[in-house]
Amino acid sequence: LFAAFPRYAELAAPEPIDLAGTARLLHPGEALLSLHPIEDRVLAWLVRPERSPIYRDIVVRRPELAALVSRVRSSLDQSANPDLPAGRLLPFDVEGAHALYTTLLAPLAGELAGVRHLFIVPDEVLLPLPFAALLSRAEGEPHQTLAELHARGLSPTPAQLAAYAKLPWLAKD
Repeated sequence: LFAAFPRYAELAAPEPIDLAGTARLLHPGEALLSLHPIEDRVLAWLVRPERSPIYRDIVVRRPELAALVSRVRSSLDQSANPDLPAGRLLPFDVEGAHALYTTLLAPLAGELAGVRHLFIVPDEVLLPLPFAALLSRAEGEPHQTLAELHARGLSPTPAQLAAYAKLPWLAKD
């Protein structure tokens, strides 16, 4: 089959691409970040065009990372919210979203300067995490108010919901 249809072979079992090939596929302002949690750390590779690849060991235990990812992800899930029909939402875990940014992306912040499109390759621990929802800073009144709401499990008011737009989302950065 592979001999008769070589293009099928490329689709069915593509050859792995090396770092240089990956960098050639990226445009200026783009970067690829590959994250692989192991038992006691995350192995992180950052690839940008026309630059040397960057490698970092990020110290964090896999079970704690998985728990934090689950906590942040579950704070986005409104399906178990009994007050949803009445229009009351559960608060988002802004503290956890910032902790994940601090753990996973802050160690590479200098190398990420100028990146407008970040492609993230997570493993099964990080796959459920919506990286765009991470917070690059934990400061200011909106963050403090929303963190307190989450800690107390209180639904945000319409005015407090508007405060989410003022947060420094990774998607904005």
